Amino acid sequence: IYLTWYQVIDSFKDKHTAAWLLKHPGIINKAFFDAAPMSEAWIQESIKDSKLTSFTRKNADHYLKVRAYIFWMFPHCLHQLLKGKETVDVFTELMNASNVFNFPDNTHQLYIRKTIKYFKKNLID
Repeated sequence: IYLTWYQVIDSFKDKHTAAWLLKHPGIINKAFFDAAPMSEAWIQESIKDSKLTSFTRKNADHYLKVRAYIFWMFPHCLHQLLKGKETVDVFTELMNASNVFNFPDNTHQLYIRKTIKYFKKNLID
C-alpha cells in the first residue's frame, strides 16, 4: 500500500494532470473506491503472512476506519506538487502526517524508507 501511494503521487506530478484532478476530485475518489477491493485483498494477505508478524487484524481494522479520510489527503498532495515539491517530499510528508495502519513509529518509518529506496532504485521517469 505504501508503494501504491508513492506511485499514485508520482503519477500526478505533471502540473497539468494535478491541476485537472483538483478541478475534478471525483475522479480521485472513484479511483480509490475502485482500488479498495485490491487494497483489502493485500491487507488480508498481509494478516496471513507469517513473515509480517507486526501486521495484525488490529492494523487492518484501523485502516478500514480511516480509509475514507485518505481521499481528503490527496488534494493537498496535488497542491504540493503544483508548488513544485518533489514526489519523494510529498510522499514523506503525507506518510509522516498519517499512519493509517497505526503501526509503531519505527515500523511505519521503516516502510516509508523502504518505499523511497525502492522507487529511487526502480522508478522510471
